[in-house]
Amino acid sequence: MHLLKAMVLLSVLFETASSSDAAVICTKLQPVGGSPSGYQSRGNRCEGLYIADVGSDTIRLASLTFGRLSYDLRRGTLLFVTAPGQREAVNIRAVALPPNTYYRMDAVLSPERPLSWPVADVLLPEGLLDSRIGIFGWKGSESDKTLVPLMISTGGPLRQRGVPTLTVQTSFDPQRVKWRWGIAEGLKCSALTAWRDATSITVKADSPIGINLSQLTPGVRCVEIAAEPERRDWAKVRFRVEMPPR
Repeated sequence: MHLLKAMVLLSVLFETASSSDAAVICTKLQPVGGSPSGYQSRGNRCEGLYIADVGSDTIRLASLTFGRLSYDLRRGTLLFVTAPGQREAVNIRAVALPPNTYYRMDAVLSPERPLSWPVADVLLPEGLLDSRIGIFGWKGSESDKTLVPLMISTGGPLRQRGVPTLTVQTSFDPQRVKWRWGIAEGLKCSALTAWRDATSITVKADSPIGINLSQLTPGVRCVEIAAEPERRDWAKVRFRVEMPPR
């Protein structure tokens, strides 16, 4: 994988203690100097700009939420992140959707209370509108994720869920993108449905491609996505998703 040296907007929380008011332990990153957006501790998370080597995946996860992420980019806006149906801690990650905008926010969501996420620290000064950000949650390790859909609101926890939507991006211009789902049995998938279109027209690389997961029943499910590059074999990826009770 080709690596390029990039200035990355990053918000990282890798470790917390077990309580909901746990202190944040941040990894050692090289912050961008001379900017108030430089990487630093910001209470319940670490957030800011830092220098890193960044690569790209063929098909990459961008977001998994109930409804769309929506917020006003103004000082005082506070986002609340929850994971419906979850009774254990959930890892949270937000990423930038436009190409060459390397933003990331990592945190740990406690089951006892929502994660509060102010836009004033990095999103506002960097002009990162809600249309430019995706967010998802997962349980398990970085290399063995079970994704969980998130809910994000600006006026306290939401009571009503929106449509569960999985968003992916490709590093190439896909001619078609298809998906299917089935029952997750460990690392395997069984009883997969027929392929259905996510998009049947060519889209540009890095364009967000949304997939409506309303058909998925509660429980741990497999979601397989296939994208067709021009004159090449299909690229495929599988995600394990835990859908909460309805």
